[in-house]
Amino acid sequence: MRAVQRFTVWGAKNTQPSGFPDAENSSGWTRIARADTDIFFQVDHQASRPPQQACRILPAGDSLGEFRYLLFEMLPTSDDIDIPPRHTFFSEIDIFTE
Repeated sequence: MRAVQRFTVWGAKNTQPSGFPDAENSSGWTRIARADTDIFFQVDHQASRPPQQACRILPAGDSLGEFRYLLFEMLPTSDDIDIPPRHTFFSEIDIFTE
């Protein structure tokens, strides 16, 4: 990716949840990971943003878990007044299993 990435990945194990997760209720989803490249690269203004950015989600232990369904919640690229939002084009998302 060549732009800011802000997203949350959710998973559900056995049955597809009927709703989407929110701040008060996960609706049957388990949060797997959150990505925010601006936080990772400590961007405080647009000029300090790296030209290329990528995310890789790895488990802290042996596994991220077992999931049948995945949900990618894409978030606005900026909610700061001093940093204008940029668009992100997700051209490829690879998911590897054993």
